[in-house]
Amino acid sequence: MPWSVRKSRPVWRSERHGQRRDNRPGALRMETKPEDQVAELLRQLNPEIWLVTAATAAGRRGGLIATGVMSASIVAELPRVLVGIACRHATAGLIGEAGCFALHLLRPEQTDLVHRFGLMSGRTIDKLDGIPHQPGTTGSPIVAGCRGWLECQVETALDGGDRTFYLAQVVNGQLAGVTSGQSVAEPTVLEQVATADSADSPPASSRTDDGILRLQTLLAALPDETRAEMRRQREADAESDARAIRSWRASHTRDA
Repeated sequence: MPWSVRKSRPVWRSERHGQRRDNRPGALRMETKPEDQVAELLRQLNPEIWLVTAATAAGRRGGLIATGVMSASIVAELPRVLVGIACRHATAGLIGEAGCFALHLLRPEQTDLVHRFGLMSGRTIDKLDGIPHQPGTTGSPIVAGCRGWLECQVETALDGGDRTFYLAQVVNGQLAGVTSGQSVAEPTVLEQVATADSADSPPASSRTDDGILRLQTLLAALPDETRAEMRRQREADAESDARAIRSWRASHTRDA
């Protein structure tokens, strides 16, 4: 195994599950439960909304909406990304079989794609049916009209219980986005993509006019019924994820 999990003792533990707090002298005291503080902190984040697509050699294809995407290299000529994909989704199986995928940064007006790829199941519909797209150099579907896209080749994967985390090489990309009148088979622009958030330019998170759909913008734009459906699915997914995480931790604690 190329990686190992270290045993660690948490500084705080959930009283909700009958576990004690850290009562060591000098330990930080909080009026609210620590897990509530953590949840509130994470709610302050405003990640980009990514559309992930994949296709197999047998012709199966699909996609989903993700926020767990980050750059994993500062070397312009060796760009990499780290992506977390929930194991329960059909797209996870497509990526595992194909060994590659495409990432798309959505524009603020592309909330319809969030509804299609985020709230519908690829096991019951072809999510790409009727969506303008072309196969990229890896065979991954490249959706037209997005703010930008990256084609990625999986280099290694880490099982996290509820999610598989893919470390992938970026083999092609376009920052400006693909319009319906453009061919996606254009020369690679990896340097432009890899250095988009370099020290020579302000970080994307500080730019409010970057034309990228982010989580808070999405939530504000969605109709009440769509937000309610997202909340319902998220709660159901969280229950499934919790079981998977606890099972994963238990198995790795035994193996440690």
